[in-house]
Amino acid sequence: MSKKNYITIGVIALLAIIAYFYFSENDEEKITITTKVKKGTFKSEVIISGEAQSNSLKKIDAPESLRKFKLRNIKIQDLIAEGTVVKKGDYVGRLDPTDVNEQIIDAKLNLETAQSKYMQQKLDTTLTLKNERNGIKDLVFELEETSLELEQSIYETPATIRKLEINFEKSKRDLKEKKENYEIKKNQAKAKMVEVGADLSKIKTQLKALTDLLKSFTIYSTSNGMITYAKNWDGSKKKVGSSISPWSPTIANLPDLTKMESKTYANEVDIRKIKKDLPVKIGFDAFPEVEIDGVITSVANVGEKKKGSDIQGKCIKNIKTTSLNFNLMS
Repeated sequence: MSKKNYITIGVIALLAIIAYFYFSENDEEKITITTKVKKGTFKSEVIISGEAQSNSLKKIDAPESLRKFKLRNIKIQDLIAEGTVVKKGDYVGRLDPTDVNEQIIDAKLNLETAQSKYMQQKLDTTLTLKNERNGIKDLVFELEETSLELEQSIYETPATIRKLEINFEKSKRDLKEKKENYEIKKNQAKAKMVEVGADLSKIKTQLKALTDLLKSFTIYSTSNGMITYAKNWDGSKKKVGSSISPWSPTIANLPDLTKMESKTYANEVDIRKIKKDLPVKIGFDAFPEVEIDGVITSVANVGEKKKGSDIQGKCIKNIKTTSLNFNLMS
């Protein structure tokens, strides 16, 4: 038998040995695991966090006239602590009056200028009309004098009499024209006085409005309730040092704590498990022992990027209690 045949037989034998050990099973090493099936409720839970908030609240706003005076970024100078229980008319906070004080100073300077201009116009009008009235009186005397001369000239030459007649007619015409001019100048003086008087009244009104606005920079509560801070567009709370603008005038809120809801965000992986009308359990970090029932009343149709998170989620709105109304003030 050739060497090549020995090699072939050896390879076949080796493969047979490997196949035997690979496919062979040891009955002693077999382990069977069994358990008894029990019937029960399968829970698929999604745990998400949110913030309890009122779905009905009253706003405490800055004065409405901020836009009228072009006051945009007014700082909050003082604000009582969040969670303070207040009554209607109680002090809430104060806005920085710096910008209003600057406008008040300018308005006072403008008022002094307008008053001076009004007084000057009044004196000029008085003097001008007085001169016009004196001119009318002089023409009246001149006309009377010419009339007397004309009456006494019956024995004078016709040329002299004619000359006196001409002077008399001229004096009558001058007097008539002087009276007409006086009426025109009087109307002009009235119009100027009305103009400067309107400017003066406008500045007085503006100064009064600024003074009233300054008073309204001290903010008082519009109702009874518990103070909660308003939020900026980025979700941060307004506090001392925050800016108030005519487009976002709310400083604080007075929520109705008998009607609460929670707006939460869920991961898109979990949102498939969440549907409207599903029951929920609501707990509180500050009160771990408290747990109340709730129901999902709304699920957003479109996901949104939550600020400060890499998770793309959908907003679950209005998760509110159905079996219990609660009041955090009690």
